[in-house]
Amino acid sequence: MKTEAMIYLDYQKTMREADQLKAIASRLKTLSSSDLENCLGQVSSHWEGDNARAYVTKGRTVSEKITKTAAQLDRAADTIRTMAKNTYDAEMRALQIARQGH
Repeated sequence: MKTEAMIYLDYQKTMREADQLKAIASRLKTLSSSDLENCLGQVSSHWEGDNARAYVTKGRTVSEKITKTAAQLDRAADTIRTMAKNTYDAEMRALQIARQGH
């Protein structure tokens, strides 16, 4: 059976991992919304023609996919946090019940 310290450490580890996912999602959003868009803006201002438009269109499609992926990672981190909290609470209740039974 897990100890209270083990339960707490598992919870903290999971929350740190969720924080890392949030940080990755945030970085992806920044890359998509500013860095990639700035790059595509530079391409548009220095390159003309059908190929330029096709390149920028594909770049914007990639940007949208990155933004969607970032949102999915963000939601995954929120789900992990919720599950970790629920597991922590359940394990602490089980530990308390076990202690009362002895």
